[in-house]
Amino acid sequence: MSIVDIEVGPEVVVPIDQQAYEGDTVLNIVTAQTHPAVTGGSIEVSNVTSKTDALEMQFTHPINTEPDMHPYLGMELNSGTHVKLIASQNPVNLFEQYNITVNEGSTLELTPEFVSQNINNKEIPINPNRYEDYRLTGLLVIKGAGDVIVDTTGLNAEDLKGGRIEYTPIDGGEITFVGATTSEYGTEVDPLYANTWYSNLVFKNDAGEIVGRVRTYIDRDNFSHFQFGAGTVSYYACYLKGTHIATPDGETKVEDLKAGDKVLTASGGTVNVKWLGYRTLFKKRIPEKDAKRAFPILFKKGCVADNVPHRDLFMSPGHHVSFDGNLVSAMNLVNGKSIVQLFDLPSFQYFHVELEQFDILLAEGVPAESYVDTGNRNMFQNAHEVAMNPDFGPAEGRPDIPGITVVKKGPVLEAIRAKLLERANWMQAPQPQKRVG
Repeated sequence: MSIVDIEVGPEVVVPIDQQAYEGDTVLNIVTAQTHPAVTGGSIEVSNVTSKTDALEMQFTHPINTEPDMHPYLGMELNSGTHVKLIASQNPVNLFEQYNITVNEGSTLELTPEFVSQNINNKEIPINPNRYEDYRLTGLLVIKGAGDVIVDTTGLNAEDLKGGRIEYTPIDGGEITFVGATTSEYGTEVDPLYANTWYSNLVFKNDAGEIVGRVRTYIDRDNFSHFQFGAGTVSYYACYLKGTHIATPDGETKVEDLKAGDKVLTASGGTVNVKWLGYRTLFKKRIPEKDAKRAFPILFKKGCVADNVPHRDLFMSPGHHVSFDGNLVSAMNLVNGKSIVQLFDLPSFQYFHVELEQFDILLAEGVPAESYVDTGNRNMFQNAHEVAMNPDFGPAEGRPDIPGITVVKKGPVLEAIRAKLLERANWMQAPQPQKRVG
C-alpha cells in the first residue's frame, strides 16, 4: 500500500483523477483550519477511464486551538467514480465538516472506522455563544443522485448518537446501511435551528439493533430514496401516474386528486379522498430479486370485459383488483398476453388514494381498491405530511367488509385467471373479415 498526500487549502478546488492511482493507493487528504467566515477547500473526483476499483481516502486534520476554527472539506464525485472514506491518520476531538455531492453514476462508501472517528458520539462543545452549547463532533452533509453505502459493522448504538449524517437524495439517489432491514421514521426540531423541522430515520437490522441514523429535512420531500442493504422491497399497492379515477364530475387523473375531493365507488356511491400518497421508483435502484414486486403491470384495454378497462391501465404488482368482491393482486393476474409486467421502464411514479373509509374505486373503469394502511405508509415519499396528524393513527390494516375477500390462491383465483386468459386468446385471434361486394 502506498500513501499519497494531497493538500487542500482554503477556497481552492483540487481535481483528482481516480484512474491515476493504483488499486492499493490511499490518498491522504490534508485539510486546513478555516474560520466559519472563510470557505474551506474542496476536491473534485473524476474517473476518465471508468476504473472499477474504489479509491480509498483518509484525512489529516490540523490541530485545533481556536473555538471558531475547524476543518472543512467539500467533495464532488463525478459519474463513474467510487470513493471509500477510511480511518484518518490523526482523528481529532473537534468539529469537522464534510460536504459531499455524489453525482449520478458515482458511489461513496463510508467504512466503520470513518464513521466512528468522524461522526460518532464524542461530545465536544462548539462555541456555546453561537450554538447554545449544542454538542456534536462531525457533520457529514451528503446530497446527489449517486449511491451512498454506510457500513457501521462493529459499532453500537451509542457510537451512532452524537454526530450527524444529513442526506438529501436527488433524482434517484440511494443510501444503504449495510445490514439494515427496517427503519423507524419521526420528526423533531433541530436544536441548532429551533424553527426547523427535520426527519430522523433510524435503521435497524433483523435483531432490532440500530445500525445507522440519517437526518433529512422534511421539506426536501425525498423519503422514497431510502433503501435497505439486506432488506426487501414492499409490495407496492398503487396506480401509475396518469391513471384516470372516476369522480362525480367525470374522470380525473390520480395525481390531480387532493384531500376533500369526491370519487365514485364501484357500488355507485361517492366518498371523500382523505390523502394521496406518491412514490417514485428508479429501475437502477431496484434489486433484481425484487423486480416482480416493484415494476408496473399493464392491463390492456378491454382485457377484463368489453371496454374494461377503457384505456390501458397500469398499476403496481401488489394492487388488488375486484372481481365481484374477490380482491386479487395484479401480480397474480399476469398472463403474458393481455396482462403483462413492464420491466424496462427507467423510472415510474406510483400514486395511491386513501378514502375516509376503505372502498373500491374505478380506475379506467376497472374496480380496484383504495389505499389501506397496513403499516406501509412510510413507503410513500410524502408520508411526513400526516406523520404528526392525529387523524392518521396507527395502522389498522384492511377492514373486514361483508362481500369483500382477498383471494391469494385456490379455485376462485384459478377461475378468474382462466376467464381472463380465454378473453386474451380471443382478443389475439384473427377476426373474420367481412366481404365487400
